[in-house]
Amino acid sequence: MASDRLLRRVVPSLPPLTRRRWLMLPLDALDRALSWPWRELRGLPPNRMRLRVGVQNRLLFNGFAFRSTGVHFWMVLLGRGHVRLDSRIVDLGSGCGRFAMPLRDLNLWGRGFRGSYLGVDIDAEMLAWCRRRFDGRFEWHDAGKASATYRPDSESGPDAGAKSLAIPTPDASRDLVFANSLFSHLLRADFVEYAREAARVLRPGGWLYLTMFVREHVERGGRWTFAHQRGAAWIENQRYPEAAVAYERAWVRRTLRAAGFRRIRFAPAPAQTMVWCQRGGVA
Repeated sequence: MASDRLLRRVVPSLPPLTRRRWLMLPLDALDRALSWPWRELRGLPPNRMRLRVGVQNRLLFNGFAFRSTGVHFWMVLLGRGHVRLDSRIVDLGSGCGRFAMPLRDLNLWGRGFRGSYLGVDIDAEMLAWCRRRFDGRFEWHDAGKASATYRPDSESGPDAGAKSLAIPTPDASRDLVFANSLFSHLLRADFVEYAREAARVLRPGGWLYLTMFVREHVERGGRWTFAHQRGAAWIENQRYPEAAVAYERAWVRRTLRAAGFRRIRFAPAPAQTMVWCQRGGVA
């Protein structure tokens, strides 16, 4: 815990470092060499992209952690009946395809994923990587949102800095929306906007799953402190406010209810809490 706290002070936000090619290219090359003996680790995104989406502070040897996270997530949702092989899915903060890869490669006694998958992100490099490596079941959309931490000026295209989020799918057209460690980087206005847009695209009875920092659940004083308040948000670092953002549980519940969700559940964890809820209306 002390080492995590020291690392967080020295490097408050890892994503900006992963864009320094002089630093990352040697690590990428070393990672490829070390991973080659294992077939399961071939074809993964470059190490710099895996670091950008979060792999438990493992600068190297993070391939199996990257692989297992998505597999575990889908096994839980399949077991609960909240996703099916023909589900229409939106992945908010899709990164470099950590959750798309298990669905792409899924083979359950000859049955695979036959639904549709829309990945939404603001990282142009990772979106381009995914577009080259996934088939027609998977689409990738640039949300066009500004972020000093996660979308540097060098990547800003004509849509960068757009003030409103628009997921390119009709109202009530999706069965599942999920966001792994996206809401943990959203300040209040963006949090509300993403929640409302998720509610818009979900069919009545559809599910939203997200992970985030819930202030009452986080073990503060170790790696995380969330000592700085900015409106409803509690931030870890004032220089990089989006690097880690926490909210109080009651505020999260009110915000999700206002967006149109019901049956809101929390699974507390020392770091990020899993939150899931169902779109209101007649299923």
